This record gives sequence, C-alpha cells and structure tokens, in this order.
Amino acid sequence: MKTKFTVTLNDQEMKKLKLVAEMYGKDISAIAKIGVQLYLDRFIDFVVEEFEELEEGKERYSILH
Repeated sequence: MKTKFTVTLNDQEMKKLKLVAEMYGKDISAIAKIGVQLYLDRFIDFVVEEFEELEEGKERYSILH
C-alpha cells in the first residue's frame, strides 16, 4: 500500500537536504524518501516499545490490586 503525504521543511533543512543530495549524486526526493522511511521506522519502534511498557505497567498494577 502506498500513501502520499507532504513534508514541509524550513530553509535550513532544505539547504541540508540539497547538500546531502549533491554529495551522493541523488535527487532531493530520493534523499527525502530515505529520511522519511528512517524516521517512520524509528517512530514505529518507539510507539511499539512505549505500548509494551504501558501494557507491562497495567499488568503490574493489576497484580498489586
């Protein structure tokens, strides 16, 4: 499944993105796509970890009461 969305960058972020794209000989959209994928992977890992900790906390609370 593919989903399209828009990412808004400020001038400084855009300059950094252009620099990285030039360094690696890629276009800006390819570099941005990689960045978004890495961010989402990290975000999903974070959410899963937080959810697991929340569930463990609920289990501990129910055992104590």
